[in-house]
Amino acid sequence: MIKLRLWRLWLPILLLGLPACGPAARPARFSRISEGGFSPEASFIERGYALKKASNQGASNPTTLVRWHSWQGIAAVPGAINGCEVVATTIRDALDKCLGEVCRDELTSAEANSLGKSGSLSYLQDGMRGEVHVWLFGAPPEAEVRYAIYLREERADLSPVSSPAPRWKVWMRHLRGTP
Repeated sequence: MIKLRLWRLWLPILLLGLPACGPAARPARFSRISEGGFSPEASFIERGYALKKASNQGASNPTTLVRWHSWQGIAAVPGAINGCEVVATTIRDALDKCLGEVCRDELTSAEANSLGKSGSLSYLQDGMRGEVHVWLFGAPPEAEVRYAIYLREERADLSPVSSPAPRWKVWMRHLRGTP
């Protein structure tokens, strides 16, 4: 009888301790882009631009796998006829170099206006989806460009439900039994 009571006491303790004996949970991982691989300001310095930084900040949430980083400042491009175009190309090239491939570019293909240029760059890397939003301010003849760059990265949803195909096409294939 005493052994049965001891067993009833120890069994819940043992069962509660079993999950701790299993494999450790995989720590949250972001892509190398947001881990510091992408640094537009370092690329500006490599190309010889003079920089005046206003701010450089960011935050991440490993639980939800969301990270953001922003850069703001002024870049003086030596001898540039259109500083915004040159800076936009530099940012895109820095992201492409870090990715090791070409990103989706909606920045350099966008038309510049009289106040500057804006657009975004997108990527999919290491199971993470990222967007780099860029705002450049400076008239075309100016070599000094004010910039604001915002990187946001989150876990990519690679499930078939997130397919870009219209829903009716997915349903029709499912009804026919084809993948």
